[in-house]
Amino acid sequence: MDRMEIVRELLRECHRNQLSSVIPPPYPEALTKLKQMRPEKELLQLYEQRDPVVLCTIEYDPKKIRYEGGSEWGMLARELNLNIFSYLIADLHNKDVRIQAFACEALGDLGNKAAVPILKRLLNDNRTVPGWSNADGSKCTIGQFANHAIEHLSHRH
Repeated sequence: MDRMEIVRELLRECHRNQLSSVIPPPYPEALTKLKQMRPEKELLQLYEQRDPVVLCTIEYDPKKIRYEGGSEWGMLARELNLNIFSYLIADLHNKDVRIQAFACEALGDLGNKAAVPILKRLLNDNRTVPGWSNADGSKCTIGQFANHAIEHLSHRH
């Protein structure tokens, strides 16, 4: 198994262990192994390629894909000191609202408050994100994703 496949498998294991529910320590074994490997190059390449293991896609039909892993990606990047901030900021301007929503979630959990002024520009963006709904059944908007990220960042120390 080459290094990229090892990184993919460790990411899958992190997803199976529901990474977001176990940070801070104790870390699952897969996250510990990723920290030891320092796979920044591979992780950035997987992100740039929109690899499903990073985006945590739950549908493989391109018209129905819902990207689930924004928060998890942000936490993982934070834990691994992955230099992903500029990629996520660029993705706030992606034409695909699903990528924008993913970037908002990731930025909220990455913890870099420099994202707040950029996220604020999206607060009035009423474009809906396919596959996402609020508790009342209304569709989630990019503005709501941005607001959630800002709230999350405001509670970080």
